[in-house]
Amino acid sequence: MPDLRKQFFSTLLGLARKDKKIVLFTDDLGYSFYEQFQQELPRQFVNSGIMEQATTGIVAGLALGGMKPYFYGGAIFVLMRNYEQVREDIAYNNINVKICGTKASGFLGMSHNMNPGNE
Repeated sequence: MPDLRKQFFSTLLGLARKDKKIVLFTDDLGYSFYEQFQQELPRQFVNSGIMEQATTGIVAGLALGGMKPYFYGGAIFVLMRNYEQVREDIAYNNINVKICGTKASGFLGMSHNMNPGNE
């Protein structure tokens, strides 16, 4: 299966160049993929670190204020561990936030893998 992260960031960078309301948040994941975005559009990039639940509240607030946030990180963190915040802050409010989850590269332990038995 091809790794689509390079294409994702290239496409997002193209969109963000044209639309200053697009902002990319990451939970400290994606090294070697988002650097061009970060260097070219530093005012539209935030590495919020390992605080997915708080970041969900931040991107929800930005969306309510008219921004177009993308939240990129490991699916297990931005979706599964963060489910209640996604439901309460984003889904119930029906707001424009894109959550982009990726799988872990290799086996990084039970807490980092969606399907730890099949890596």
